[in-house]
Amino acid sequence: MDRCVLTSFKLRKGLKILQSLLCWFCIVNLCAANAAAKALVVLSNEQQPYQIVNREIILQSEGPAPQSISLENLRKLPPDYLQQFDPLITVGSAAADYIFSQAPANSKIISSFIPKPSFLSLQKRYSARQQAISHTAIFLDQPYYRHVILARAIQPNAKSLGVILGPTTGKDLQAIETVSKSLGFTLNHDELVNKDNPLQMLQPIMARSDIFLALPDQAIFNRTTAKWILFMSYQQHIPLVGFSRSYVDAGAIAAVISTPDQIGLQTAEILNAYNREGTLPPANYSNYFSVITNPQVARNLNIELPVPSQLEARIKEADLR
Repeated sequence: MDRCVLTSFKLRKGLKILQSLLCWFCIVNLCAANAAAKALVVLSNEQQPYQIVNREIILQSEGPAPQSISLENLRKLPPDYLQQFDPLITVGSAAADYIFSQAPANSKIISSFIPKPSFLSLQKRYSARQQAISHTAIFLDQPYYRHVILARAIQPNAKSLGVILGPTTGKDLQAIETVSKSLGFTLNHDELVNKDNPLQMLQPIMARSDIFLALPDQAIFNRTTAKWILFMSYQQHIPLVGFSRSYVDAGAIAAVISTPDQIGLQTAEILNAYNREGTLPPANYSNYFSVITNPQVARNLNIELPVPSQLEARIKEADLR
């Protein structure tokens, strides 16, 4: 074979080998990058609501499917296990607490399905770590204006709105007063301190109110007091706006909530935006919510109750302003 032809053959063969090596190198690097970019979802426990949030995150994720693990199983692994994931997504307060304390420096954390007071408490508890991590949250609870708009939509002619505030909600009195006044309500309220009996405080407030708003504060609305508060609302013929599906099932006339599916959807949207842009938005309430009603309670109170879609539309109008 001619020396020039042989040399050309060897060069072509060498180039093909080099191209193959470069392709292989790129594939390895791409796989490594994808592995590094994979999110980890940490569930506070394996109960159904947490599983639903996790399922929705996985279904709506546009990038590599997030990996998920229960907090119980994560605790059994070495701390450096978390270093391979970005971002870290927590579902529930317990998982958020653990990840805030254990996340490696420069971690990005999305705290999902967590009440706003719990998230603010974690920020305060781990204030020394604020410079080392970036974080955001999707709150489980609702902004006060959604509750008050719902109350107004249920009772268009009501003049007074009753509420009892506890240690969690008491600091937000001004915000509740502002939104109540803007919707034409006079706010009847009292604030619970440690030794107060919430039931004794509740009766005179409810008697002076056209509609009563129950806010999520465990010092007031717990298993012991919930049934008595509902009984008083029936006894005094005062509709009670709740804050959970179970409370509506038990006798509240309506509530605005964000379901696990809706929280999971918004969590996935934040994850997708982070994968595209590399930034996290400020912590906030969920954009998605549903109104649930108890038509039987409305009939017993002689209230003509709009259908949930109409009530949701009223709240969404305020969200768009």
